[in-house]
Amino acid sequence: MRTLAVASALLLLAGCASVPSPGPEPPAEPPSLPSLRCADPCEVALEFGVEPWMAVDPTNARHAVVVGMALHPGAVGHPWLRYATTTDGGETWAPGVPAGGLNDPSSPLGSYGFAADVMAAFTNDGQPLLVSLVGRQAFPFLCVAGAACRPDAPLNANFLDLAVWRSTDGGQTFPEGQVIVQADGPVAFAPGTRKDLGSFDREHLVRDPVTGTLHLFWARIRNTDTYLVDLLASRSADGGHTWSPPTLVAQQAYGAAAAAYGDTLLLGFQQFTPEGRRGVTMRSTDGGQTWGDPVVLGAMNGYGTTPVALWPRGGALRAAVAYADGDRGERLVLRVSEDAGATWDDGTLVFVEQATERRLPSMAVDPSDGRGALVAFQGVTGDAGALEPWAVPLVDGVAGDALLLSPTPTSPPAAFDYQAVDAAGGRVYAAWTNADFATTIAALAWSDANADGPR
Repeated sequence: MRTLAVASALLLLAGCASVPSPGPEPPAEPPSLPSLRCADPCEVALEFGVEPWMAVDPTNARHAVVVGMALHPGAVGHPWLRYATTTDGGETWAPGVPAGGLNDPSSPLGSYGFAADVMAAFTNDGQPLLVSLVGRQAFPFLCVAGAACRPDAPLNANFLDLAVWRSTDGGQTFPEGQVIVQADGPVAFAPGTRKDLGSFDREHLVRDPVTGTLHLFWARIRNTDTYLVDLLASRSADGGHTWSPPTLVAQQAYGAAAAAYGDTLLLGFQQFTPEGRRGVTMRSTDGGQTWGDPVVLGAMNGYGTTPVALWPRGGALRAAVAYADGDRGERLVLRVSEDAGATWDDGTLVFVEQATERRLPSMAVDPSDGRGALVAFQGVTGDAGALEPWAVPLVDGVAGDALLLSPTPTSPPAAFDYQAVDAAGGRVYAAWTNADFATTIAALAWSDANADGPR
């Protein structure tokens, strides 16, 4: 494992440039993040917030938004969304509910009663937006082989569309959401099951910090028996007002994560093959117009994620990818590229302690300085139902020591599909769902003079 030497204190920056310049050569002794943990219990940003995601304002690192799936008050059994915004670096969080849902019939999204897999991103001018799956039926939101659909559900009740909300007040409100892509809907039906689906799942939203273009990727589920899924993409060049028609990027690709920098796009995803599941990356050098051949990272035997990052160093563009391999996903591998993901090094293990599994890694790197963090859940030896949130500081692709974010573990049902992290301006925010199904937050600064500690 490559470790970091602790250098002199780096003071928290008030913000970073909206258009990062090419990064400098890394210091001889890159800094570590010595106190990447929060007190127990950790601060709760959303009272009921599962599958959280984070976004930090590129113009002001003390401004951030966390989002998650939550119960919409009064809509019995129908999940909706919640968000919380901080303007003081995570000291306080102001919660809210985006427009729409069954309690908001006057909204353009008032006919929808289900929302999930919500993403957040900031535009280059510091305004956040949300993208989420939305549907018109509660549970089960997808009918799969062997699981009965609700007998009173119409054929097209379950499929999930994609919707966007744009804020104009820094994330205090998210009014008037709109559907940007409609799902195809089920195309074949068998009594009690739906095998062929046109529904969407597991989207990922990313901003190109140079051009400001927003890129959205998501899975279209076509057959739940054979895991037949397509990876689709759309982009917006006007801050989320309009979006391009969906295009097909790859097949048998699920759970995509993306990074963007100056028309270079990098994807990491899990691909289903007759030989088994594998971790794969793909890249585009023309803003997503065309894509290169997949690069196979290795086997991914379990359900997992493959986060990626891009950042400049001198005249080159570096990249990183993480994935869990092993029979049970017990090894978390970090691989680094000197050529924006065209080729990868052999990788290094970022957790060396014994653990039953590593689940749902997520990664963020600030392109202005190459600093960020890699987070993941780690199984607790001797307790099959416990997952601990851990983090690893990153500097220019070099991993520091793994640090426990909270001594209070969570569980697989609470963890769901996401553990969130984002980085900008010398600050890192991590978010995860605790055992009480609340979104907890660790917000911290890159400094070894952290007298007050992260919150």
